[in-house]
Amino acid sequence: MSKIERYSDKYYILADTDILPYQGSDIAVGEDLYAYLHEYVRSPIVKTNGGHYQVSQQRSIPSETVAVPKEYYDDPEHLLVAKNRETFDLLMSGELR
Repeated sequence: MSKIERYSDKYYILADTDILPYQGSDIAVGEDLYAYLHEYVRSPIVKTNGGHYQVSQQRSIPSETVAVPKEYYDDPEHLLVAKNRETFDLLMSGELR
């Protein structure tokens, strides 16, 4: 089962999750994983491949899986999830991809 662990003052780490490339244009997770992330942050944003990306919810994505568009995929072992304050700052700065 995926789990969130403390990583730093600005991020959690999302562990025990399959991270796979796919053809979509947004980083996506299934409904269960999205609900789990939402317990920790209001608007899930992950950091991978040098950028920050909003996470969308898609029924077609298997549970415990994060689907990353091929153009952003760099075979990460884990993803960082921005904490609420960092999320607000990223949304306001326009740094999201």
